[in-house]
Amino acid sequence: MNALCIVASSFSQTYGLFMLFRFLNGAALGGSGPVIWSYFAEFQPKAKRGSMLSSMAAFWTLGNLCVAGLAWAVIPQASLGYHGVHFTYNSWRIFLSLCAVPSLIVAVLLFFLPESPKFLLARGRQEEALEIFRGIYQTNTGKPRDQYPVCELILEEPSPGSTPQQRSLTNLYSNGDENQIKNSGDLLKSTSKENVIMYLDAKKQENVEIKCSNKLKVAKKQSKRKGKYSRMLADMAENSKQLFRPPILRFTLISITINFTFHIGYYGLMMWFPELFNRFDEYTRHHIIGDNEVTANVCEVTRYVVSRHLDHNDDVANGAVCDDAIPAAVFLESLITVASAIPSNIIAVVGMDRLGRKFFLVFSTFTSGVCAACMFFVYNKRHNLIVSAVFSSVISCGNAALDCLITEVFPTNLRATGVAISMVAARLGGIIGNVVIATLLDMYCPAPTFIVALLLAGGGLMCLFLPNTTREPLS
Repeated sequence: MNALCIVASSFSQTYGLFMLFRFLNGAALGGSGPVIWSYFAEFQPKAKRGSMLSSMAAFWTLGNLCVAGLAWAVIPQASLGYHGVHFTYNSWRIFLSLCAVPSLIVAVLLFFLPESPKFLLARGRQEEALEIFRGIYQTNTGKPRDQYPVCELILEEPSPGSTPQQRSLTNLYSNGDENQIKNSGDLLKSTSKENVIMYLDAKKQENVEIKCSNKLKVAKKQSKRKGKYSRMLADMAENSKQLFRPPILRFTLISITINFTFHIGYYGLMMWFPELFNRFDEYTRHHIIGDNEVTANVCEVTRYVVSRHLDHNDDVANGAVCDDAIPAAVFLESLITVASAIPSNIIAVVGMDRLGRKFFLVFSTFTSGVCAACMFFVYNKRHNLIVSAVFSSVISCGNAALDCLITEVFPTNLRATGVAISMVAARLGGIIGNVVIATLLDMYCPAPTFIVALLLAGGGLMCLFLPNTTREPLS
């Protein structure tokens, strides 16, 4: 759906139709995010989960880098495409269509991925989970599936008053005598935090016969009269209710607050940096005295550009031709801004499981808040580029930490829904940040930079009230 909406928007010839398809594109893209993070996290061992999630977050930066480079290569080429009287398909439309290609590739590759074993175990589908474990074992070791040294997965019945996330897998038996196996020392006993106990018979590991039976009795079955979609809607409603009940309520509210404040700054400023580059470029072109450029802060530049555009709009209304050309230097500056996040992403991958999620998130939000405040003191394109590059670097690192923390803080049966609600708050923050910054920047320039700085710093401190999930098993 994401790819189709992108292509459809590229062919749209009216603003209303274009915005409709872009809205549908955003809806499709937003629905995939929570599932991706939850799914990927549930395949990772606790010792490396932070670095692996940070690695996946780094591909967000690489994607932005590819988009910036592709835009630089395609959009300035005014000769590309078709320019007719009633239909136009120019360079930026071609750029949109090219951006749909990765989504089409991913849509095909998703059919080859297995279901999350942890999700299946939470639903009592041990046999399906074990089959996936066997497939992973075969892929990782190259050995036959029937040599996988795990015999059986049995869910422990929850004690009275226990929560769903307190359930754990507690027994694993092979073909031998049950009591003898338990006393042999080959049974790896788990703590209350572990999810899977694997029986490893070192002497017979290569020739273990897999004999499994489903020992779980489902306490409550869904009515057969209910259809698939009605059950899905009922599950969504129930999961959403659980997120707003103790003890999960605290995690939900904090996650919403952090995501909202963080993405006001992330989307609000990151989406406006190219426009600021363009405004500084326009101001510089019209204020060159000899070989010297006249410097001005971001507020002075904004006042000049806004007043000039108002005059230009009057000229266009009177029949003048609108100039839609964007200087190539703007794309290069955007490319540098995005590329500056690569070193910080590497640091996040290496240090996420050593220094912890909270360290990276607090450091990132405070540093990016300082960068946001420094925007008020920018006096030329070079200063703007330096501040935007530092901001992009540190906030990308914090974004990786935030994605790790929010993914890990919710239990398995509520993880995807919890991440989804947090991402809704993030999108709302991005929308509000973009609109508010755009409005205040043109009306009262100093306000948005300091508002964003305070929100970023305050939101970062909120993470201190979340549990430490570094190197901890998923609940």
